[in-house]
Amino acid sequence: MGEALQQQFAPGARISTRGEDFLITKITENYDGSSILDVEGISELVKGKSYKFDTKLDVDIRVLDPAKTNLVADTDFGYRRTKLFLETQLRNSTHYGNKIHVAHKAAFNLSDYQLDPTIKAFKLPRPRLLIADGVGLGKTIEVGIFLAEMIKRGKGKRIMVLALKSILGQFQQEIWNRFAIPLVRLDSHGIAQIRTELPANKNPFEYYDKTIISIDTLKNNAKFRHFIEKSRWDVIVIDECHTVANSSSQRGDLAQFLATRCESLVLTSATPHNGKKETFANLIQMIEPTAIPRSGDYDKSGVEPYYVRRFKKHILDDQVRANFQERKIVPIHCQITEKEEEFLSKQQKIKFEALQTINLETEKKPL
Repeated sequence: MGEALQQQFAPGARISTRGEDFLITKITENYDGSSILDVEGISELVKGKSYKFDTKLDVDIRVLDPAKTNLVADTDFGYRRTKLFLETQLRNSTHYGNKIHVAHKAAFNLSDYQLDPTIKAFKLPRPRLLIADGVGLGKTIEVGIFLAEMIKRGKGKRIMVLALKSILGQFQQEIWNRFAIPLVRLDSHGIAQIRTELPANKNPFEYYDKTIISIDTLKNNAKFRHFIEKSRWDVIVIDECHTVANSSSQRGDLAQFLATRCESLVLTSATPHNGKKETFANLIQMIEPTAIPRSGDYDKSGVEPYYVRRFKKHILDDQVRANFQERKIVPIHCQITEKEEEFLSKQQKIKFEALQTINLETEKKPL
């Protein structure tokens, strides 16, 4: 019986069961002669989802014979349907290599320096990078380029973007308008609503493949940790990553954990370094845990492959520099009352006392 099943089912074969079509990716034989079929959905309702079928339980599995395919003539003017089919196949084909394939066609004025982070990330064993360009150089666009290329390579099916709540809408709109990547915005209410629509044992973070969510929503809800531990993503993006650099904070602990739940990781921040080598080491270790020691005993050569850091002065293209607007600082003087002056003095005193306490604790901490 095992040999008959082995001849009937084979990896790459297309099957039909439960009213849907699937593609066999792996076959595991059971001790009783039946088989476990690992399949991926290809019809509309189950497309892109992975399933397992036991041939002992699902007895109605039918292998689709290519020789019995019914050919339908394309009667549209100019063979429109055929052209659309061929175009879809070309767009969905997977590309490999270190060259940019699709991102340069997005809706933005292309600048060569914006392609550098993605090209540099592809040179690593795992595409993981810290994008630390200065303000105004387009870090969001650089993230969009990376996501578009990962999707084209078949490695960006599941994407999660973590950002501050104040910029969720802006980030989501930018990625959609320029790269046509639909990120579903979730909050605690949205996740709770999804859970009401799903069975009790279904993971709400697997309901959508591409999401954008506030990092505070996840850190403040311990009940989500159970679902996150059972989820994996192809790409995770953490915007303003300096807010998660402290590994002892709730945000930092969450970011450190999420870094282990994905294949590719992108961190972005215009201010990734606060002057402490240990804090910067936390960010680099999220990207590559074995790159440098957490103690801070490292030099530039140890972290150089994992980050991109540029300012406006580094951009030499005159056409690009013409789009940069110089920031003007305009002082505004105003009169304050005695009570306001007293309040500000107390506020500054509290800050200085807090800094002194932190410094004393740091000095007492054993090496």
